[in-house]
Amino acid sequence: MRIKEIYLDLDDVLNTLAPYVLVKLLLLDKDPKSYVWWDSRWGYSIASAARDLANKAGCCEPGSPFWSNFDREGWASVPLDPNAVWLIDTCSQLVGAENVFILTRPTQFGDCYAGKCDWVSDKLGQHWLDRLIVTGQKRLLARKDRLLIDDHQDNLTSWEFAGGEAIAYPRPWNSKKGLDPAEHVRMRLSGWFGSHIQEPYES
Repeated sequence: MRIKEIYLDLDDVLNTLAPYVLVKLLLLDKDPKSYVWWDSRWGYSIASAARDLANKAGCCEPGSPFWSNFDREGWASVPLDPNAVWLIDTCSQLVGAENVFILTRPTQFGDCYAGKCDWVSDKLGQHWLDRLIVTGQKRLLARKDRLLIDDHQDNLTSWEFAGGEAIAYPRPWNSKKGLDPAEHVRMRLSGWFGSHIQEPYES
């Protein structure tokens, strides 16, 4: 079976949303591009992480103002993941850039959709907006010749159940935590495309 299209998740695959949100809104002295300090007890819940960190600091539990402060500019300024350019370049070489798409789920917070479009245009180039798909139902795009690279286990499971192929992007909240993301993806891609996958490099 040949993979013809590759779908890349945006948040916490091409960017580092989870740590950045906490650093920006809680004014933490942490690296907004690093997941080393992310506690696996939080799972993939920025709200749980924010509550825990606020409690430890003796602050009030963050409520709706926490997210309301993450505006369009916030979504647009999330750091590029260090492996993002390598990942996009690699996938584009394997199936053609016209067959690589970016998937992301919309949220109700901070003019999210516009901010994500700004992010894609600024970080990747305006031409990538034509390949940006905003949906909360990624599984509807799954097919046996389509590959999803995502950090969220529910997305991966539903995609595979719908007949697609999937690679988990290692993060603290999924089963591949602790693995080097680029090396893991490279190893998995080689299973479909052979051993000629280019070496990872940081953006």
